[in-house]
Amino acid sequence: MSNGYYSFNNMTEYNDLPMKNKFGFVTLSCQCHAMGGRENCCQGNRAKLDVSGIDDPESLTREMQVFLSDICSVTSDNIGENKLPPSGELPTTAKPTTSVAPTLAPVTFPPTSHPTQPPSMSIQ
Repeated sequence: MSNGYYSFNNMTEYNDLPMKNKFGFVTLSCQCHAMGGRENCCQGNRAKLDVSGIDDPESLTREMQVFLSDICSVTSDNIGENKLPPSGELPTTAKPTTSVAPTLAPVTFPPTSHPTQPPSMSIQ
């Protein structure tokens, strides 16, 4: 969702993340208990976001669909403006454009009514 913003800005560890992102992760991962996980399922290295089944949303329970929707919504909101512009690596459907080579055109100026006088020099 961030298009590489965090890794580009050397935020590769949990501790590097902005507080808003950390809070979102903890809030979402602690829903594991309500989803049938153990009481300490969101503590320490047990904290995770279970997105199994996301490839086949129709097979998920309504509760899991809502949870996955929550994950996407909270993550998108937390990322906010922390995004890099698109890399342009994805194919587009637009036709390629071609540039027309510039051409040189003669530049003409209208004649002056009085020729410019040469500079005068004086020796003192």
